[in-house]
Parts: sequence; C-alpha cells; structure tokens
Amino acid sequence: AYVRLVGSGNYVEMNLGFTWTDPDHPQHTPYGCDFWTCSSDERKIAAGKWGIIGRTKMASERYKLLAVCEEGCPDFKPSCAEQFNQQNCTEGRAEDNCLHCPTWPNVWQSRMQWRSLISSLEGVLTKGQHNVTLEATCCKRKEQECDAANEDTCSGLIGLFHNNCPPNAGSLLHPQTKLQKDCCTVYRPPPLDLPGCGKAMVPTVCDHVRDLVVV
Repeated sequence: AYVRLVGSGNYVEMNLGFTWTDPDHPQHTPYGCDFWTCSSDERKIAAGKWGIIGRTKMASERYKLLAVCEEGCPDFKPSCAEQFNQQNCTEGRAEDNCLHCPTWPNVWQSRMQWRSLISSLEGVLTKGQHNVTLEATCCKRKEQECDAANEDTCSGLIGLFHNNCPPNAGSLLHPQTKLQKDCCTVYRPPPLDLPGCGKAMVPTVCDHVRDLVVV
C-alpha cells in the first residue's frame, strides 16, 4: 500500500502492515513489524495494530515503524488458505491449521486516528505527540513504466571492468535502453558494499483517473 507521511522524505520504501503472528499456524506466520525487522520496542507499540513501516535504503534490512493506527482501523483476519493453495482447510477449524492473513477491506470507511512516530528531520521514535484524525479509502494502483522491469533488466549493466548502471551513463559497448535508464540503480548491499545493479523502487500511487465516473 502507498502512503505519504510528513517527515518521511528519506524513506525509499513504505508499507502498510498489521503487526501480528498467527498463533494457530505451524510456522507462526508473522506480519507487519513481526515480519519486517523493526526493533523490539517498535514491535510492542505496533502489536495488534496497523502501522506504516519503512526503510531508508533498499539494501538495508532495518525497518522502522513510522506511524501506528490507534483507532478506527480494521481488525480483520480472514482465511487466506486458498490464496496460498493450502489444502484441506476450512474457515473456523483451528485443528486444520488454516493460514489467516490480516486484511484491509477495500470497502472499509471509518474515521481513524493515527500516531506519527517520526520527527520531521531524523525519523526517530518520538513520545507520540503527533496525532492526526483522518478518513481514507482504497484506490486502484496506477501502472508505472518500471513495472515492466525485472531482475534480468539491470543485471548486465555492471561487470568486472565496467559500471554502466544509472546514475552512470551507458557506453558504446554497454548501451542503456530507456527502461534501464529509467528503472535501474546501483545498490551496495552489506556487508561488503560491493556495487550491484538492480531494479529501482517502483512508486505506488493512486490512479485517480480510473476513479472518476462520468454521468
């Protein structure tokens, strides 16, 4: 899900997630801050709530809890066994170890109260002075150019003796297609921080044109 949060300009990825670990599933499937690598304090704050979770670098494994919903958000965990092809599982039978997934219904409409946990400068946990009451609705995602890129689109732009991965330019021997120029970027994953070329983060925005109804 796409969210925009004041003070979150340095975050390259933000996710909407419900922090919960399925107690009945054999693997105790985690969600939200239990799934992403939030701190132990952030997991406690987010437990049983919807939160906005982000990270500042695509190569980083460290996520931060940016905001948490205190009131008005759904607490809905239907069976998602069919989605994950889980056999012989029926809703309401815990002995069958049905997999349940926290879900935000697309028809959900409620006045919500969110608490922001970041400062405008550093993205650090605050004492919760920033509260906002709002209403939100789901929308269709707008298609992006970089949706067409995959893991093979960018991999050949960096080699032993060349680096033509954006923001670097292409060369005669290693030209860039428009898709590569617009959608590839250099990553330096830890612990060695060696450069690699991968797909840039694709923004998720609403397609408000599709939401318009002509009467």
